[in-house]
Amino acid sequence: MVEDDPDAVFFIRRLLQKAGTNHPVEVMADGEEAIAFLEKSDAGRPLLVFLDLRLPRIDGFGVLKWIRQRPEFTDMLTVILSTSDENSDVKRAYELGADGYLPKFPTSAEVRAVVDAAHEAAEERPTLPGLTRPRRE
Repeated sequence: MVEDDPDAVFFIRRLLQKAGTNHPVEVMADGEEAIAFLEKSDAGRPLLVFLDLRLPRIDGFGVLKWIRQRPEFTDMLTVILSTSDENSDVKRAYELGADGYLPKFPTSAEVRAVVDAAHEAAEERPTLPGLTRPRRE
């Protein structure tokens, strides 16, 4: 999870617990820290990244762009969690390769759907039902 708000981290951790996941959750507070974590060879490849857009140092768009330029992360799900519901943010996130875009704060059912999809991602890229898509203008 890449999130700089401790309250949001707490809430998302609780939702992940309610969703029944027992996987470890690593938290990075800014985009630069997230990229450094992902670059470490001993970090392994996460199944899923929840990514805030408004981050210090490197914003979520920059992290997303960096992730999608690396072939080793092509099957890793990246889901944006943001307070922004601006169509331009949603559209840009999908253009940069986001797999989903959820409002802060998602429901436990939405988080469960994302966690389930992450488990399927190793075999094929899943479609995440019910997640925000950019509106047609």
